[in-house]
Amino acid sequence: MFAAVGDFEVTVGFELRDVRMPSDGYGSGVGVQVTPRGGADRIVYLGRVRHPGEGDVWKAVHRTSRGGRREHDHRYVKTDARSGRLQLVREGGMIRCLAAGDDGEFHEVAAFAFGDDGIREISVIADTGGGTNRTKVAITELSVLADGLPYGLPPEEGVSTWTIWAVAFTAGAGLLAIGAIDRWRGARTIGRA
Repeated sequence: MFAAVGDFEVTVGFELRDVRMPSDGYGSGVGVQVTPRGGADRIVYLGRVRHPGEGDVWKAVHRTSRGGRREHDHRYVKTDARSGRLQLVREGGMIRCLAAGDDGEFHEVAAFAFGDDGIREISVIADTGGGTNRTKVAITELSVLADGLPYGLPPEEGVSTWTIWAVAFTAGAGLLAIGAIDRWRGARTIGRA
């Protein structure tokens, strides 16, 4: 799992080793997903899946939330590739979902308006798709290029590093003051005895 800020390019190489066609669910296979700061109400996902209704496909999903309801924009492109590469590229506020199969050339599966919020999480996923079928994949490549790759999760909007330091300083100063007063009272009590 990684975080990112600004424009980025995430590439995941894969091999489908044993992925059976599911009879139900949303498709089993391998994928890469980005989640912006602020939670999992919005995501972009790109995967190579075996889908019970669509067959063998590249699958791109843009999930949003409106009025407390999740909405999904699914895009499917047929493929017979058993290995290849998945790539999510953000330039400005757009994320392009690209896939390369046996020919090695990237083809656009979908493009979604996503905004330029910091990315809280970049995940690589092997998924049974809600079914109980066996899903065995291999990740053969992982590349994350970005304007910024912060260490750990980037702070949420509204909570800056300075706020955290100010709270810590205030708490520390308060504890020092209490300790000094307690020591002063102890010294006064000993002096009276």
